[in-house]
Amino acid sequence: MVRIPDFSELSDRIVRKPHRELFEYWRSIFPETGWPGRQHFDPVDIPPLLGKLFLVDIVRDAGKLRFRYRLLGVEITKRAERDMTGKWMEECFSDPDAFAMIERDYHQIIDTGIPHLGQFSILAPGKEYIKANRLVLPMASDGENFDMFVGMWVYNDDASQPPEYTIS
Repeated sequence: MVRIPDFSELSDRIVRKPHRELFEYWRSIFPETGWPGRQHFDPVDIPPLLGKLFLVDIVRDAGKLRFRYRLLGVEITKRAERDMTGKWMEECFSDPDAFAMIERDYHQIIDTGIPHLGQFSILAPGKEYIKANRLVLPMASDGENFDMFVGMWVYNDDASQPPEYTIS
């Protein structure tokens, strides 16, 4: 039987309204047993959030985990000034430290089942850093083995603080 962690500590930390709405929707689609999967997630249920959402496929390739953007909301694509849909995550980041940090976060989610909420800064082409908060939630089409993340970026538009890490 799959053990679902207690999300109360994370729930208490979610202060941004769009993150809260996504988190509550994700919790509402849990099946009776196991984790929710893509089959439980219906974007029609959360139209105001779609522009900020991303879906990441978790691909097991020769014993290694790889991550591919399945979908990026229009707000993410607009801010990044490029469409990364269908691309492997390592192709999308020029900064290897940024990719390593995201990869570490994703592995931690897969290992623990605990969603990730964190702050980071994005270096948009020809612009200053754009600070954002990211919520990443695991999904498992078989109820047990994580095969996708659904997440959301909520932008702060405050470049006055140094980045925790950057995505460029």
